[in-house]
Amino acid sequence: MKDLNWNSLVTKKHIIEAEKANMILSGTSDMGRAYRLYKFKECGHLEHKAVTAVRKNEVKCNQCHDEKLKIIATEKGLEIVSLSKKDNRPTDFRIYKFKECGHVQEIGTANVVTEKFHCDQCLQEIFSEEAEAQGLELISDKDGAIGSRLYRFHECGHEEHKQISKVRYGSFKCNKCIHVRELNNADSAEMTIIGMGRTSQHRWYQFKECGHKEEIRLDGINSGFECKTCHEDKINKEAELMRMKVINNSPRSGYRVYKFLDCEHKEEKTIAQVRQMSARCNSCEETSRNKPSNVY
Repeated sequence: MKDLNWNSLVTKKHIIEAEKANMILSGTSDMGRAYRLYKFKECGHLEHKAVTAVRKNEVKCNQCHDEKLKIIATEKGLEIVSLSKKDNRPTDFRIYKFKECGHVQEIGTANVVTEKFHCDQCLQEIFSEEAEAQGLELISDKDGAIGSRLYRFHECGHEEHKQISKVRYGSFKCNKCIHVRELNNADSAEMTIIGMGRTSQHRWYQFKECGHKEEIRLDGINSGFECKTCHEDKINKEAELMRMKVINNSPRSGYRVYKFLDCEHKEEKTIAQVRQMSARCNSCEETSRNKPSNVY
């Protein structure tokens, strides 16, 4: 390492720049040509700094900074063990030891100052205890979605990501078991699930016998469920047998609006009347209300 040429114009410039940064140029640096050794006037500490950083007054005493971090750590129940061991970490991270539990963890110094930290290991132990209380096993301490963990169900053995808060309060179910139950219910009703519906409570089903597809609520599936398309086809065919045609639905359950093909009158009839072939056109048939009276 060469001695500093105190008489050179460059050195004199560096002296002036150091004064402006409240520092004293003390010598050359073994960190490279772009560095010099400086002394901080306020604390007297010597440190190697980049000349450009001093010129821009973007320097601080690392020794004083570390002492300050140690004091803050002590106040927050921590102890600084070392610098971060990760090469890609910025300089504002340290390895801390929690005094209460003894666990060691990397934390950002700014988070320590603002108390935005917790012991990850202790927190995972709490999550694990909460899981066991709900019949689960915490098998991964890594986030899935934000605020979730991977759990295994003791009863069925399935593994799923669940929100920590939902596990805590028991507001969750095994989605894989639910899906298996949905498949079994569909099979019992002679249907196959072919896709998701418009809401979480709907699915698209295909009827095995006829091949028709329909969106149905999960709670509407049972062994006696009838295909709506086939049901309407049946109603239309029953109407044809009566020389009638379905022309519209009715706001009343079990009714349709029919057109009588022979007279073209339109009337609302029950499906059962048409099926039993007892439907009559009220406009054409004489009834006791419109027959002339034979009583004189």
